[in-house]
Order: sequence, then structure tokens, then C-alpha cells
Amino acid sequence: WENGPKPEIQLQLMRDGVSYGDPVTLKSGTTEYVWTDLDRTDRAGNEYVYTVQEVDVPENYEITISDDGLTITNTYVIPKIDITGTKVWVDGPSVRPDIQLQLYRDGEVYGDPVTLTNGVTEHIWEALDRTDIDGNEYVYTVEEVDVPENYHMILSDDGLTVTSVYVIPTTNLTANKLWENGPTARPDIQLQLFRQRSIDTEPVAFGSPVTLTDGETEYTWDDMASTDINGRVY
Repeated sequence: WENGPKPEIQLQLMRDGVSYGDPVTLKSGTTEYVWTDLDRTDRAGNEYVYTVQEVDVPENYEITISDDGLTITNTYVIPKIDITGTKVWVDGPSVRPDIQLQLYRDGEVYGDPVTLTNGVTEHIWEALDRTDIDGNEYVYTVEEVDVPENYHMILSDDGLTVTSVYVIPTTNLTANKLWENGPTARPDIQLQLFRQRSIDTEPVAFGSPVTLTDGETEYTWDDMASTDINGRVY
């Protein structure tokens, strides 16, 4: 064996190029089998030529047979795999920002980040090594390099899908009341907050009026949504 795991195999004895007897099984780790008391010649004294063949070559191995036909070498060939990283957007503006996906192999950065632009939602890394030289499976995952502003990132169980969920940003709004001239004792007043989805829509009363008393000149609404769920600015 050269590299790779060592699976159970079967050897078939050949005599003068023809199968002789039943195949024998070599369990994992066993590297030889001895056939005893074989006829060395035919009745006329002609020497038999004995060789062996592997019944089924294990997956991901190439075989080489020695000149005498009695030694089979299995050389491990690292299999390849394509890995697809997927980006999912939940809510937020319909125009998506460019993002970068970083591939990881066994938890370590592997290669350079790739950029997804213009709403592209996946990237395929082709012909990656599926295992190391000893046949141990690699685990590939992806992460987003920088999470876009106002998004929360979720990774799928297999680590290959990155979901960005839009989180409505908030702001504090302060309204000010200015008095010019008039009595120093100011009357109570009420302020009504209005909200509109865009400049070309009518503003709509939002919440109940608030009262400013005793000469108060400002009121602050805390943690107000800056956009709707689709990222449209209020």
C-alpha cells in the first residue's frame, strides 16, 4: 500500500493466466497470503507460471503489478470534490451589497476570498481535494468575510450556506419646540410624529401625540425604526 486507508481486498491466484481456485481475502492491514503445496509443473514437466490479481481495485487507488506478477501495489489517488458556497438573503433592500465568501478546510482558511456581486448567490470551488494523502476526509465550510451593515449572519448545519437576515436599524428622533416672543409662561402643546415610506407618499400619523408641559421644548422618541423590513427608509 502507498498512502490512503487500507481496505479489505481479495486476491485471485492465476495459473498460466487462468483463475486457479477461489479468491482469498486479505483483511485490512494484512499484506500477504501464501498458497501451499501447489503443483510446480504439469505432468509433462512444464513449469506453471503463477501470478495474482486483485479482484476489485478499491476506489481511489491505482494498481501496479510487479514483473513476477506476485506483488500488487495499490497507490492512493486523492479524490476530488466540488464545493458550493451559497448566500441567502432574508428581507432588506432588493439591491444587495457585494459580499465575500471565505472557504475553510478543517477550520483553517483555504485560499483567497471570492466576491459575489450583482446579487450572485453562490460560488463553486472545483476539483478540491476530498481527503488528505491518508484518506482522511476534509471538512469544507464557508464564512462571510464582513457581515453587511444591518444584517445578522446565520450558518447552516453543513457550514456551506450563509444566510443574512435583515435587522431593521433604529434611531432616536428629537423634536424641538421654539417660542418667539410672547409670555414667558408657555402653554402646553402637543406634538404628533408622522412617518412616510418615501418622499412621494403621504405621511401618516405614527403613534399618539405627546404633550410638552411646563415650558418643555423637546421630546425624544427612542429606538425608532429607520427603515421597513425591505430596507426602504422612513
